[in-house]
Amino acid sequence: MCHNRYVYVTFRRTGEVGEAAVGTSPSLGRVKPTDPVGGPASDDAEPAVPPPLPRSVLVAAGAVGAQALVFVGYAVSELGYAAFERSGTAVAVAAFLGAYGIALGFAIAGLLRRRLAARAPLVLGQLLHLGLAWNMRDAPLTYVAIALTAVSFVALAGLFAPATTRMLLAAEDPDHR
Repeated sequence: MCHNRYVYVTFRRTGEVGEAAVGTSPSLGRVKPTDPVGGPASDDAEPAVPPPLPRSVLVAAGAVGAQALVFVGYAVSELGYAAFERSGTAVAVAAFLGAYGIALGFAIAGLLRRRLAARAPLVLGQLLHLGLAWNMRDAPLTYVAIALTAVSFVALAGLFAPATTRMLLAAEDPDHR
């Protein structure tokens, strides 16, 4: 090993110390190969770059993201109604729907970070949306029910697509094929 080379440390998404590579880092400056933070220097180690997200994941995230925005938007409108009418029920509905929309956003973030556990709450949410759409099937909410059903089926198709499953299983177990 050459003593005039330096090591920079790559941190993974989990915050653990990642692989070391020979070179310099603009953010960390120069780190000597003998520093305990970098570990032993290796000429062949390169920072791992995950493959791009499959389109099915992006479609599912977009569909659920649209639903989350609608729920948060409706919660804000309910707060406006509560301020005007001084209704305690509107405040409760706004708090519930706002929290639900934010929870969907966190689940989407988990899915985009390739977390297998993020898929279950997203699937449960879509099943709840399908039940909600069934209850809204009568006039005057028929169009809302149709839109909610279509978006839920698009999200479910993206969540259960083989490419999504492969990506989540590969992220959970790198040896999975």
